Amino acid sequence: LDPEEKYVFGFHPHGIISIGAASCFATEGPRTLDLSKNETEISTSRRGFEALFPGLNRRLVTLPINFVTPFLREILLSLGMMASSKEAFVNVLAQGSGSSVVVVVGGADEAVETTNGEIRLVLEKRKGFVREAMKAGA
Repeated sequence: LDPEEKYVFGFHPHGIISIGAASCFATEGPRTLDLSKNETEISTSRRGFEALFPGLNRRLVTLPINFVTPFLREILLSLGMMASSKEAFVNVLAQGSGSSVVVVVGGADEAVETTNGEIRLVLEKRKGFVREAMKAGA
């Protein structure tokens, strides 16, 4: 991806606490140990999101309530996460080249969809992020 552009990434499925989104977009976890090569030591080679998409500054959005709890707030902020508000979304994309936002598109409604053998995408009432992305030229 061109680091001179702006992006909005969508993540699906939500899951119970979106740990998949957090591990993929809020950390560089994949760069610590390459299990596919039976490594026993931490590698110094670059892997993870930063290696795949250099120059992109991604911010994962989460519910504003997650920033109320002391200590949890600091952890989320240190991971580059932000509250899922229109203002925060617009402000990040307004930073220009390389700015990107990661949205877990189904939100809390999708998190409670737990039918065995099915994965449902909830988008009916969740189109604001698309509108804002288009306005920002992402």
